Amino acid sequence: MFDIHTPHFIARLTFTEIRRRLAVAPSIIVPVASMEPFGEVGAVGASAVCCVAIADRLSEKTGILLSAPLLYGHSTPYRAFAGCAGAKHTALESLVVSIAKDFSAQGCRTLYLVDGSYEGSDALGEASRAVHSRRLACETHVLSWQHDDTIRAHVAKRCGAAEPARCEYGILSMAATLDPLYVRAAAKPGTTAKAGESTGRAWRKRGRDPEKYRKLFPDGLTSQAACAYDAAFGTELLDRITAHFAAQMQQTESKRA
Repeated sequence: MFDIHTPHFIARLTFTEIRRRLAVAPSIIVPVASMEPFGEVGAVGASAVCCVAIADRLSEKTGILLSAPLLYGHSTPYRAFAGCAGAKHTALESLVVSIAKDFSAQGCRTLYLVDGSYEGSDALGEASRAVHSRRLACETHVLSWQHDDTIRAHVAKRCGAAEPARCEYGILSMAATLDPLYVRAAAKPGTTAKAGESTGRAWRKRGRDPEKYRKLFPDGLTSQAACAYDAAFGTELLDRITAHFAAQMQQTESKRA
């Protein structure tokens, strides 16, 4: 499903190799993705493919270890769509705390959570605060391109749509350049959304019923702008996200050193 290029992928290393790497760079990258609907245009794993690819590139660029991905992060609105499932805030928080405890005991001092879902930032923020409250030697940083002002502005200039439609456009564009199997070039746009993008944003703040979300957005997309995805832009966006977050990570590593 995922093509991992970094030589620092934990799943391919022995525990002694990992220990030696942590002695050089005491940090670990954890991709946290989810299965999300993209109508008839994109596969439910499109955002996860992008999340893992970003984390992989960050590991290559910074030399920091990459953990196996968590593929069922927080994605409450999508429960009503076949194949889509995810953890609630409390479950994800508990899992992140558990991982942080173990990695902290092994010498990890910074955990970088690469957020692959538009819905995941609040849950991962809570998880980070929970890790901090336990006074572990390991701190956490959430890297969420879908909520980063610099990246959002760049995508907005290209597609002209409001959030979260610009994120859908960005995901499908990146997925198209990463693996064409995750997009449907010949597919027609899905069912027209019965509600506008502002309604989608309001639901995300207050909504609780996934079935209601499905009625508002029958194909899961908040805008047909996503259907005009561009693989060439996807390549550019991947490079920009990687450079942006790698600079932040290197600054964090330098401060600790």
